[in-house]
Amino acid sequence: LTLDLIGDSRRMRLVLEERLADLDLDQVIVAATHTHHGPGALAEAPLWRLAMGRFDAALFASMAAGAEAAAREAWADLAPARLTHGRGDPTGLNRNRRGRADAVDSTGGVVRIDGPDGAPRGLLVHFAAHPEILPATLARFSAAWPGACRKAIEQALPGATALLLQGPLGDLSPAVPPGDDEGAARMTRYGEAVARAALA
Repeated sequence: LTLDLIGDSRRMRLVLEERLADLDLDQVIVAATHTHHGPGALAEAPLWRLAMGRFDAALFASMAAGAEAAAREAWADLAPARLTHGRGDPTGLNRNRRGRADAVDSTGGVVRIDGPDGAPRGLLVHFAAHPEILPATLARFSAAWPGACRKAIEQALPGATALLLQGPLGDLSPAVPPGDDEGAARMTRYGEAVARAALA
């Protein structure tokens, strides 16, 4: 499961493992896209409170219920599939925010899931860049560039579900291709650029 949150938590994974036990899954993996514009208040650890605020049990329960529903929907749609994978280096899509050109990992990975008929069922993208294009003053939820990337992939591959796994973020920020736009348009353009690299 990939969630549009700034971070995931051990508690979320344990709760989902318990709620999904009847599916007899080998493993439950929970990953956050690290959007800087998702809901906070979901972790109890003191360090996470600095970034997410005080733990909110009702919000946590709501997010866990949504994640469980998504997992059950995916399970109900389970079918034989063929997986292919690849790696690439879309150089120029991320940068070191401390100016260290020698400390940039621009490699990315893709796993494509096709049905028995060859039709695309899913695409999992692995790429590292903090979702920090939108201004910090924006007081609304957004999946940020990972959401724009997924949307572009799903438009290009009708019937497929796109997932994004952040790579080792560290000091890696988006290197947005030149343009005159700002805010949401700039963020969307970057997400679409990552999608094009993943689909290439």
